[in-house]
Amino acid sequence: PRFADATRLAQLEIDCANCTQGLRAQPQPGLACIVMADTYRLKGLAACDQCRSFTRFSFLCSGANGVVTVEWKKGERVERTQVSATWWIRLVGWLAKRS
Repeated sequence: PRFADATRLAQLEIDCANCTQGLRAQPQPGLACIVMADTYRLKGLAACDQCRSFTRFSFLCSGANGVVTVEWKKGERVERTQVSATWWIRLVGWLAKRS
């Protein structure tokens, strides 16, 4: 997704629920739905080449001021991480908005 300030979530790392192997970075089949302004729900199914199983994923992500926040459930807990866009990506976004 691309957020109002031009911040973009370029990739998402998913671990296999069966063998915990990191799944390849190529696009996984899924659905991105806007929940509210600058907040998206990403849901789908990722395939693991290692153990030949599938992992369902569901992430809530929001972006503002060059920072993307990603949330997901792990058991009963909600995990959260934030990733800052590099200054170069933020500059490109800012310049794109000015033209």
